[in-house]
Amino acid sequence: MTKEALIALIAERLAGGLYHPGNGDDQAPMNLVLPMFRTTGMPHPVSDQVKLTTTLIIESIFYLIEHEGQCDIVPREEVK
Repeated sequence: MTKEALIALIAERLAGGLYHPGNGDDQAPMNLVLPMFRTTGMPHPVSDQVKLTTTLIIESIFYLIEHEGQCDIVPREEVK
């Protein structure tokens, strides 16, 4: 998966809810709904701004991981 496709996937999941698999003990699996990323019912200019902000947040997180965290985000098929 390319970085752009991964960013799009994360943005889609932030808008629709993130799945948390639970921890096997006291936390059951659940869908985490994040209202700040939902755009349903918003006027198009506001929806576009929320989507842009979501993408900028994700890109900033990738930058943080890659630069300050000194880690590479590499697709599994490239590692093997």
